[in-house]
Amino acid sequence: MVVRGEHGLGHESAGTIIKLGPGVTTFKVGMLSHGPTFRHANLLTLGDRVAIEPGVPCSKPTCYYCRTGRYNACPDVQFYSTPPYAGTLTRYHAHPASWLHKLPDNISFEEGALLEPLSVALAAVTRANLSLGMSTLICGAGPVGLVTLLCASAAGCEPLIITDLDQGRLGWATKLVPRVKTVKVEKEDNPKDLAEKIKAFGGDEGIQCALECTGVESSVASAIYVQSLLNFELTSSL
Repeated sequence: MVVRGEHGLGHESAGTIIKLGPGVTTFKVGMLSHGPTFRHANLLTLGDRVAIEPGVPCSKPTCYYCRTGRYNACPDVQFYSTPPYAGTLTRYHAHPASWLHKLPDNISFEEGALLEPLSVALAAVTRANLSLGMSTLICGAGPVGLVTLLCASAAGCEPLIITDLDQGRLGWATKLVPRVKTVKVEKEDNPKDLAEKIKAFGGDEGIQCALECTGVESSVASAIYVQSLLNFELTSSL
C-alpha cells in the first residue's frame, strides 16, 4: 500500500445517486452471518440518498471469507482510501450498487457517513459480549473510540473509562456520556504505569474488557497490562 501520486482520502461517506449504471437491478448480493445469500433491496433510483460501504470484497465462491460471511477479511478487498484505491471524499464517486445502502428520511447525510465507524464499534461490542455492569476501558477518544463509547454505554457497561492524549476529545466523550471516567495520557507515560492509573477506576472487579481504538503501540500495551491480572486469574481457573 504505497502512495505514488495524488490520492484521495476518506471512506466514511454518504451521498445522492445522480447516475445509474446499466447493471443496477432490484436485487443485490448480501452477506449474512451464516453465509452468502440474496436479499431483496429497494430499487436504487436517481435521487436516492445512500450510505457507502467502502470495502468491496471479491465475492468469489472460492474465497473462504466471502463464502462464510466474513467478507470484511477478504484478502482481495478493494477498500476505498487504501492505496491504490482513492478515497470517497470527492464531489463525484462511482461505487458498486451492491455496496450502497439506502438511507431512510430520518437519517441525515452526516449520520449516514458515520454508519461505517458505527459498524466497526458494533462488531467489537458484539464480539466482546459487553453487558450490563461490565467494567470497560476504551483506549482512544477519536471517532471510532467515541462511537464505541456510545455503544458500550448503551450496553450498560459500568464503570466506563476512556483514554486519550487530547483533552478536547476527552471533553467530547463526557458530553456524549457524562458518566464516563476520563484519563488523559501523556506522551511520556509508561504503559505499565498508565495501566495502574486506569485500574483505579475499575472498581473491585478490575477492568473486565478493554477495547483498543487507536492502533498505537503504547496504547495497545496499556490495554494488555490493564487486563493482565484478570486474564491470569481466568487462565488459572480453567
